[in-house]
Amino acid sequence: MTNKSSPLYVSIAEELSNKILSNYFKEGELLPTELQLCRYFNVSRVTIRQSLQLLVEKGFVEKKQGSGTKVIYSKQIETVNRSSKITSFTEEILASGKKPSSKIITFQLEKASKTVASKLNITAGNPVFFYERIIFSDNLPCSLEKGYLSASDYPDFSVNHLMQSKFHYIEQIKHQIIDYSHQTVDAILANHYLARKLSVPVNTPLVKLNLITFLKNGQVLDYNTIIFDSTRYHAHFIKYR
Repeated sequence: MTNKSSPLYVSIAEELSNKILSNYFKEGELLPTELQLCRYFNVSRVTIRQSLQLLVEKGFVEKKQGSGTKVIYSKQIETVNRSSKITSFTEEILASGKKPSSKIITFQLEKASKTVASKLNITAGNPVFFYERIIFSDNLPCSLEKGYLSASDYPDFSVNHLMQSKFHYIEQIKHQIIDYSHQTVDAILANHYLARKLSVPVNTPLVKLNLITFLKNGQVLDYNTIIFDSTRYHAHFIKYR
């Protein structure tokens, strides 16, 4: 069923991509012809071509003259063992044998809102670093992270530290000990912004992880929200009594 709130060609592309994600159309298979899709969706060939081009741009299919439209998307699932030890997503991706990378969307200094201040245990209005970045695994978008860090406590924190490893900055440069994190998990659906950033269809089920990380001295290190695609990421939890 198409989404009437989106342009018709976008809704059709979302429906087709959902069929690819569910393995209705498998990697290496050809999609129905443009004429067949026109009849199925009861739309013009121009609309279908726009939909297919969108799927090409998102990496779901490729079009070859005389060969049709072939599915090239292979659902890659990151299987991560999340034990009682705190690890970053970068460390987890490396542990799975894949190459991590990140793209910084936003890095700025701002005043802490009441909500952020309460999470960081600081006074509202105090300066904080806000950042937003996409984390990739073998060049595939894995998660979208938004975070806050006290600028008063870490005035030299920079984009370079974020691009490399935030944990390395804390442990190796600031010589502080990370103790534990408090985490809550929510299930959400991808809106248009998240769909673009994670290269998934709108309304794809996503997992939202909210974290507050604490240092050994009891100080709050940072407050993060990490959103990842539940169709590409599988977490294996180990809990101890």
